[in-house]
Amino acid sequence: MSSNGHIVQLSSLIMDSVKVVLAEYEKVGREVPSLDDTSPSPFDTPESVPLALSKAIRTIEAACAQLTYTVASPGHIMVNKTYAHCEIAGMLLVCNTKIADLLLDYPEGLSVSDLSQKSGLEMSKLHRILRLLATKHCFREASCKVHSVRPGVFANNRLSIKLLSADPVSSTVAQGADDLHKATACLNEILQDPSKGPSFEVKDCAFVSAWGSNPFEFYSKPENEMYAQRFGGAMIGWAEVTGSKMLSKVYPWKDHPQDTVICDVGGAKGHVTMDLVQAFPHLKIVLQDLPPLIQQATEFWKTDHPSAVANQRVSFVDFDFFKESPVPGCDFYYVTHSLQAVCDLIIQRVTLSSCVTHDWPDKQCIEILSNIRKVMKPTSHVLIQEIVLQNVALTSSESGDFIQAPLPLLPNYGVAQARQYNQDINMMAIFNSRERSLSDFIDLGTQVGLKFLRMWDTMETGIVEFIVA
Repeated sequence: MSSNGHIVQLSSLIMDSVKVVLAEYEKVGREVPSLDDTSPSPFDTPESVPLALSKAIRTIEAACAQLTYTVASPGHIMVNKTYAHCEIAGMLLVCNTKIADLLLDYPEGLSVSDLSQKSGLEMSKLHRILRLLATKHCFREASCKVHSVRPGVFANNRLSIKLLSADPVSSTVAQGADDLHKATACLNEILQDPSKGPSFEVKDCAFVSAWGSNPFEFYSKPENEMYAQRFGGAMIGWAEVTGSKMLSKVYPWKDHPQDTVICDVGGAKGHVTMDLVQAFPHLKIVLQDLPPLIQQATEFWKTDHPSAVANQRVSFVDFDFFKESPVPGCDFYYVTHSLQAVCDLIIQRVTLSSCVTHDWPDKQCIEILSNIRKVMKPTSHVLIQEIVLQNVALTSSESGDFIQAPLPLLPNYGVAQARQYNQDINMMAIFNSRERSLSDFIDLGTQVGLKFLRMWDTMETGIVEFIVA
């Protein structure tokens, strides 16, 4: 192949993947939606995307970015990267002023003059913000030639429709553009501070520098009620985007016998395991978390899945996973990034002692896993569903555990998986914690007497499976 072979390879990956996308949409009798379309598509959630389509989308996203970065000038790319703050500021503004809501009843668009009156924003400045966002394909500006209108008529599109205030993703966007953006902006000074830089204490994190208190204190203050409520919505939006229900899609539950018991450790209301038992009614769930959440969970299941309660397919047991072990002798112990547990507790102003594993340093994670290991029977399994970071360079130790990207893409799919690495930096900024690699999880398991079995790659997260060592 010529010295330009990498360019040809990237363009071929894009074309081949586009064919897969077209074929998958044809299977369900639908066309691929245009950016101007605001109606839902059949593949808008991770759980609804077939594996072949998921791989194709990741390949397109990664290859398009890598091709662009290859052919464009380095200075052009780097300056554009640093100007991301302008888009972030615009996203926060349109979320806070509900611009997408104002456009909902105007599919052909609304003039910036009308939007200015309805939102209370100065017209020319709003116009400039929307022009930038439309340039990045969030909102669309109506064509003057087609509609015989003056410039400055904007309408919703496939992306901006996710900014409707009723959509939890809008809370995720606003929380990221506000709370997280301000915190990460302080990372430079924190990491260079001779005292705070080496520290892994929450009190020394960037969030404290930006907001004056740690996240749990900040969201629990009565004067920050708006932030706390938005945080709750943001966690629901995050679960929607990252595929919280993939547990029932990738693990072979049908191969396990009647009345197999899964203990949902720190499972909050049990959203994930409710989906699991709906898909596999032969399973039984033991839901465990702090008392306030278990009280909520009981009512939640009675309302949303009353037959599971009536048929004793679910039981509710309160506990604190730092101080106690879960119910002994279960077949599976499931631990996940139960972000809903955090927001429920924060919104209710309850002192937080149960949290997601990625929020805790290794010492606390070892405590949680040790308490589980104490009550496992010889045949028990532990499933940890979390973001699992893949090395950017291919390593032999993890080559068989992840779905590998085709060459010449980065093995971890590069830009297509950037959210996972962004989340790692978010954890550094707000908790002085981190996301973990597969080797990190294996090391944690080894320290408490667990043997790594395999990892199930769900594209968005990994399900790391352990057995008794």
